Amino acid sequence: GERSLALIREVDATRKQQLVERLVTTASKDGPATLGLARTLAAGFAGRVYHLVLDDSYAAPAVRCDNCGYVGVEDAAVCPLCETALRVLPDAADSLVRWAMTQDLEVTFLHDDALYETGHIGAFLRY
Repeated sequence: GERSLALIREVDATRKQQLVERLVTTASKDGPATLGLARTLAAGFAGRVYHLVLDDSYAAPAVRCDNCGYVGVEDAAVCPLCETALRVLPDAADSLVRWAMTQDLEVTFLHDDALYETGHIGAFLRY
């Protein structure tokens, strides 16, 4: 009933807090993790992400090259890799989540802006 639901929520909140701490610690020690949109997009582009972690209300624009697949956060019109026109992704976080789901990767949404100070988004990497 009510008590077991409250307990489940508490366990979930504790698990997510531990996940955030592990992500921040791993990334700060240059381990296999990223923080922030630019690094997380780059890791996704390289196929290194296995677990995406983000604040559930986070949205930010990015650019994508439909020719070579490059993604970035810079305000540019032309791809730095192949010089093709870049397309604006109005919500890069949403695009990353959709991509992660097509790859069967783990995605964890956080409440209360738990990653606010570290760029709202991050990932654990394969290597």
